[in-house]
Amino acid sequence: MHVLHLIDSPDRPPCPMRLAAVADISAALSVPRQSVVLIGRVELEDIAARVGLPVSDRLGAGGSVARTLRRWLSGRGVDAICAWSASAMTLAQNAAGTIPLICPDPQAPAMDFDRLRDADRVALRRRWGAEEDDCVVALVGRTVYDCDAALGGWVVGLVDQTPRTARLLIPPGGYGRRRLERMFAMSGQSRSLIVDPPAAQPWRVLAGCDVALSVDSSANYGGVDLTVQPVLRIPTGGGMGLAWAMAAGLAVVVEDAAATRLHVRHESNGLVADPSPRRMAQAVCRLIDDPALRQRLGRSAALDAQQRHAAQTAADRLTGQMPTLEDSSGAAAPT
Repeated sequence: MHVLHLIDSPDRPPCPMRLAAVADISAALSVPRQSVVLIGRVELEDIAARVGLPVSDRLGAGGSVARTLRRWLSGRGVDAICAWSASAMTLAQNAAGTIPLICPDPQAPAMDFDRLRDADRVALRRRWGAEEDDCVVALVGRTVYDCDAALGGWVVGLVDQTPRTARLLIPPGGYGRRRLERMFAMSGQSRSLIVDPPAAQPWRVLAGCDVALSVDSSANYGGVDLTVQPVLRIPTGGGMGLAWAMAAGLAVVVEDAAATRLHVRHESNGLVADPSPRRMAQAVCRLIDDPALRQRLGRSAALDAQQRHAAQTAADRLTGQMPTLEDSSGAAAPT
């Protein structure tokens, strides 16, 4: 059995969490032979290397990609194609002929928890300049680019108006980051913001954090000043960033939304707050004030994540979509 993983990123730079999920699932998949083909952006290769995803080939996005893929498939004996996005599935449909196609959920969390083991809390906080009593809040979203930096900054700004000290950690690609930097600079709160490139791979930085805040960019704020004008938002939440935060044993604060309620049970493995900055800030303050609650929720969150989001579980689901998959005694990493 030869399985091809087909990955593209048509709309924006690729999310490291998504490529890491493919890497972890493929490593757990009991298939004698696997290949990984990337379509388009050069950045895909760079990120794949950083997350440990071996790449067989990269095909340019120019010209007829379907024809190029068809030539690549010729004579390679591919038995099934896993298309890791809707656009990759469309491409595979135009190029694969009779080869069976599988479309896993690209947003479904799947992880190798060993990724969390190398992070050093002391070294991270020293690099960020975080004091012992600073509560570092990790902003997470469905992908690196979906976490809403503007709203997260509003929440942390409200926390800072109390006697507590909070700092917000965001990846450089967070939605509204530049607007947030300007807003914090104008209000003299620049120290409250940590922009760290490794945060795009959350398993590298979560050990240095105390709380995770899950808010997604479900509204385009345009020129609206969030400090004075309310904006109608449709909270979404959930996704890979939240799953990584829970796996790292962080107490999480999430917006009350259907997607987050699938993962977070209020007072059991996290706190569910009304989707308003003030309510979410109150939840963060509660976690700062109650270390025992923070630890209890974090332990429960980690246990849930380990039970629900293990890469092997996702690999087993993928195997179930391959009715002709032959049994193999060992997992084979992509070649």
